[in-house]
Amino acid sequence: MKVLQIIAQPKINTGGAMQMCLLANYLYDNNVDVIVVFHKNINYSLDYYYNFLNKNIKIRFFDLPKFSLSKRSINSILDLRNFIKKENFDIIHIHKSRAFTLTYIATLGVDIPLVVNRGVIIPLDFFNSLKYKSRKVKKIIAVSEAVKKSIVESANVNPEKIEVVYGSIDLKRFDFSIESNFKKEFGISDDEFIFGYVGNDLKRKGLEYLLSAFNILENKYNNITLVLVGVSENSKVVLEYEELLKNRKVICTGYRIDIPRIMKSFDAFVFAGISDEGLTGVIREAAAMKIPVITTDVAGNEEFIQNEKNGIVVPKKDVKSLVAAMEKIYLNYDYYKNLAENAYKFVMENMNNDVRGEKILKIYYDVISSKGV
Repeated sequence: MKVLQIIAQPKINTGGAMQMCLLANYLYDNNVDVIVVFHKNINYSLDYYYNFLNKNIKIRFFDLPKFSLSKRSINSILDLRNFIKKENFDIIHIHKSRAFTLTYIATLGVDIPLVVNRGVIIPLDFFNSLKYKSRKVKKIIAVSEAVKKSIVESANVNPEKIEVVYGSIDLKRFDFSIESNFKKEFGISDDEFIFGYVGNDLKRKGLEYLLSAFNILENKYNNITLVLVGVSENSKVVLEYEELLKNRKVICTGYRIDIPRIMKSFDAFVFAGISDEGLTGVIREAAAMKIPVITTDVAGNEEFIQNEKNGIVVPKKDVKSLVAAMEKIYLNYDYYKNLAENAYKFVMENMNNDVRGEKILKIYYDVISSKGV
């Protein structure tokens, strides 16, 4: 079997890109001929991509802009089409919307089945609905039941066309037994209690609510710190809490690739997202590190984190509830640390890369065997 994995991103800094890499590694390990395509960017060398991919996997780069009626888009589609026809793939697995549009058009009239990942609950518009309902798209892989429901309701797609497969995690990388010198690196005292977050500062991630809750809690307890990984000190939402920055009660690390090592230093992980999530990847990673997790009830997160069973779930945009949850873990740490074992068990049983890879490989074989039916 020969499989193309494609994403229109130059950088592996999103859940979709990381999930593609994890899947490509699984496929290669299971004797699948896999080629991975990224959006080309001169700022990144091959070594950067091979930090995440098996070094024997073939990587190709194409200009993959947002589709428009322009010479650039047309050239991009033609280049991609020629490549796809030359390589004679058995199946193409598309990650994220931009690559979907370009690949869909590039394969018009080409008899290669498409499998498409969907990782957010944003309703599909008319144009995207047509793509998802197309006979070219043989299967849609939704990362949660919430995403599947959104596709069915907004695009009127047959539910039987959609398979729910939870995202996976590299358990060798996110190993809870690793050592960390993160506190020393940032001059944080050993007795400081760290609430952590990993991600960007987009509005939908709810950082304004997390910072507001932490600000309230910090006025009550003087040995707590909030660490925001992937967020800059110049972030507009962070600058509203300049005093906390100045006193190093809020620490922004900016972009980092050593996420597991940093997470190891967290006492609790807090996700305050408010919209669009499918099932938030970083809570999966935190659970793999056996860190007590607080999440809002956004999208599919409740399919994983169940309140007071393996973590804490709070309503979206509810600062008061977020403060109460953070205080609960701070004051009852041993109890919630033990509860985190249940989340870790869920990850091991449902979200390890072998489980996900096996399910998707079966989807591929099912699609290929029914080709032309």
